[in-house]
Amino acid sequence: MRRFIAILLVLMAFMGAASAASSDVAGVYNKNLVGAVITIPAAETSDTDQIVNNASLNSTTNLLIRSTGVGSSNFLDDPDVPRCLIVTPSGAVTTEIKFTGLDISGAVITENLTFSASSDAQTTTKAFKNVTRIDATTSGTTRTVDIGTADKLALNKKFAVNPVVYCSVNGAREATAPAVTVSSTVLAQNTIDTATAPGGHVTKIWVLY
Repeated sequence: MRRFIAILLVLMAFMGAASAASSDVAGVYNKNLVGAVITIPAAETSDTDQIVNNASLNSTTNLLIRSTGVGSSNFLDDPDVPRCLIVTPSGAVTTEIKFTGLDISGAVITENLTFSASSDAQTTTKAFKNVTRIDATTSGTTRTVDIGTADKLALNKKFAVNPVVYCSVNGAREATAPAVTVSSTVLAQNTIDTATAPGGHVTKIWVLY
């Protein structure tokens, strides 16, 4: 009887060790991973003057645009979905344009874009849900500026590494991986730019994190 009990205890020990080993192996793959689908509502393709069209940049009058109230005459519309902004000057200009607005969560964010004798369009690194104020000071030749929306759309979570497994636009899975920007500290800097332009369609993103 004692011998039977001893054998039984040894077998139970082996089974426990095997079970623990199995759990450890599973944990490598599953313990800290969470799967989710992020759905971005129908978003139009980049619109370079959705927010501001042909506002004057000159050295005598600072640009001030607000979404409401004083200074709102040049403000056309907010982004259709939270996304990055694009600024296109009409010619080479030296200016710093400061944006104030809200991120996808409703928190206040700001970002500056600096042009140094350049006419190249620039895109913000942060995605804006709303734009409440635009300020700019300019030196040199008077120019005009268009401010609109880029194809870089906001993600609704902070990520430390690229979490995207795959994504679809208008129900069609993307064959080319999207350009994904992540930040573990700044929510507005988590964005995705799909190979296919949004085109007024819903974007779905499958992530593991």
